[in-house]
Amino acid sequence: MSKRKDMVSEERSNNSTLNMVYLIQALKNYSEKEPITLKEIARRCDFCSPYTIRNLLDALYRRTNPKNKNLDFRLIKYIKDKETGKFIEWNNDLINTGETYYYKIEFDVKKSEIKLLTDALSMFPFLNSEQTIKLIKAIEQICSIPDLSYFKKIMYEYDYKAQVDKGLRQAYSSNEFFKTIETINEAMKIGKCVRFDYCMYAANPDKTKLVFAKRSTKIFHPAFFIWSNGFYYLVGKEDGRINGDFSNLRVDRIQNVEICNNLEICNLDNINPAKYRDENPVMYGGETERVEFRVRESLLNAVVDSFGKNLQVKPTYFTDNYDNEYVIVVANSTVDGAAMWLTEYCKYATALSPLSLVEKVKRNLIEGLKLYN
Repeated sequence: MSKRKDMVSEERSNNSTLNMVYLIQALKNYSEKEPITLKEIARRCDFCSPYTIRNLLDALYRRTNPKNKNLDFRLIKYIKDKETGKFIEWNNDLINTGETYYYKIEFDVKKSEIKLLTDALSMFPFLNSEQTIKLIKAIEQICSIPDLSYFKKIMYEYDYKAQVDKGLRQAYSSNEFFKTIETINEAMKIGKCVRFDYCMYAANPDKTKLVFAKRSTKIFHPAFFIWSNGFYYLVGKEDGRINGDFSNLRVDRIQNVEICNNLEICNLDNINPAKYRDENPVMYGGETERVEFRVRESLLNAVVDSFGKNLQVKPTYFTDNYDNEYVIVVANSTVDGAAMWLTEYCKYATALSPLSLVEKVKRNLIEGLKLYN
């Protein structure tokens, strides 16, 4: 008899849990624009009685509003001001004199933050259309987003969002990108190195087609992942070059990764990823130095994009033939990264120091001009 009672109790508990899940989903959908009443919720939801819904709302309010809440949303309760008709958020200091309660789910992650994520996913070049839609749907469980049909149209017409068996995207099997991240992340958790093939784009033997193929096999001591220039990088050191500089490897070019259970990660420097990104413009590694260059003031946005905001600006009397104003920028950067940036912006920027930076930019320009001879 007791076993039967336990089964009935367990079934009742399961039903209560399901009802709570349905209620949260309903509140997310129906209270997105403005709070709604218990009566409106009951009218739209036929999974349980208004009495049960009221009890669920009370329980959800108590559970999501304490100071030490551990859920990623809260249920907000409102009443309407009798004079203005505006919603007033309910709190325990107020007294209800017969006013109707209105309810709304508010997630910790804001809609603008969700849009930022979904827009980045929709255009990220190393996810095919199926993977992108799957991720966006997962994010949609947190907060509503626009109709997915818009994303589908973009992705099926955009080459980088093509089907996995179309063109160059064939190199990226359905879950290779995620499998790479998961495996390397697991290796870092247990302090082990990883072995993988590092691939690059090249032309086929008769130079008529772009191919994606293995360039080298690496045994790597991973330190951290980092976003830069719209790409996802793995930062660390190659085995055998522990005393050398850090390497920045594109995650989308890593394939066939496996954990080296017999090789532990060396004691790598504790690095701030944001600082590392600023000191490695265009993700060129190397030893960081104090670099100085003169740049047209109107180009400072591009300077900050590549070198970060932790830099110094100094005045200069230099002007060009068009009377554009210039400033001197002082930053911590790798010489190779700064040289690449200054070569790209050679019409508007000039390397000043160190001498190695000046000479490297000069060589880049001289060698580049030879190709136009």
